[in-house]
Amino acid sequence: MKLAQPQNRTKTGQFQKGKSGNPGGRPKKGIAIIDKFRDNPDAPKVIEKIFSIAKSLGTKEEHKEAMSCAKIIADKLIPTLKAQEVKMETGNDVGFVFMPNQKESEKE
Repeated sequence: MKLAQPQNRTKTGQFQKGKSGNPGGRPKKGIAIIDKFRDNPDAPKVIEKIFSIAKSLGTKEEHKEAMSCAKIIADKLIPTLKAQEVKMETGNDVGFVFMPNQKESEKE
């Protein structure tokens, strides 16, 4: 039994020049969630709410999501430290040193 050859293929099964197996092309990319957030007129209110909940951390009226909100703020304000290899003359001492990536300071 012989299978029918698709019309956009050659006898060897390859696509014909100028024709593809996806005539509609690649699907358009969707809008990123950050773009949706930036375009939302209530975005400043959401940010303000995150800060107000985080401020309740450690108080008698601490919100149940205070730690999560504080973590969101800290993650955006303080960069994550990544381990780097540091070689130094220390005699026979062995250990690990964790330091942030070095960036050139902006001089005025």
